[in-house]
Amino acid sequence: ESKQSHFVTFSCYRRQVRFSGDKLRNLFLSSLEHTRRHYGLRIYGYVVMPEHVHLLVSEPERRNLSVVLKALKQAVARRALAGLRRLAEALLHVLEVGAGAEGGLGVGEHHGADAAVAGTAVEAAVRESRLPGRVVLLPFWRRDRSAAG
Repeated sequence: ESKQSHFVTFSCYRRQVRFSGDKLRNLFLSSLEHTRRHYGLRIYGYVVMPEHVHLLVSEPERRNLSVVLKALKQAVARRALAGLRRLAEALLHVLEVGAGAEGGLGVGEHHGADAAVAGTAVEAAVRESRLPGRVVLLPFWRRDRSAAG
C-alpha cells in the first residue's frame, strides 16, 4: 500500500452512453458511497460523464484498490441488470396480458389495434424507466403456451 492518492478513469463497455439519465447515475453514486464505507475509501473528487467516470481516491483501508474498483463495477452492473430484468418482466406482462382479451399478442400474428396498444404501452414503460437509447419493436412470435403452464 502506497498511501498515495490515485486518479482513476474507467469507461462503460464500448464507451456506450449509460450515465446520461438520473437512474443509472444515481445507482452508480449510491454504489460508490456503499463502496466508500465498506472499504474505508476516501473520495476527494469524482466526475460522472455520460460514458465514463473519473475518481480521485485514497488507498482503501481494506483490500487493494483494484479489488475495490472491481467490487464497485460489479455492484453497479448487477443492480442495473436487476432493474432491466424487472423492466423486461413488466413489458412481457404488458405484451402477454395487457394487449388483448385472448391473453396477449402472439408472435407471427397481427392483432391490429391490440398491437398498436401494446406497442404504445411498451414505449411508455421504456420512456418512464429513463433508460438511454430507443425502443425497437420486433415482430411478435407465438409462445408455446402449453410449456408456460
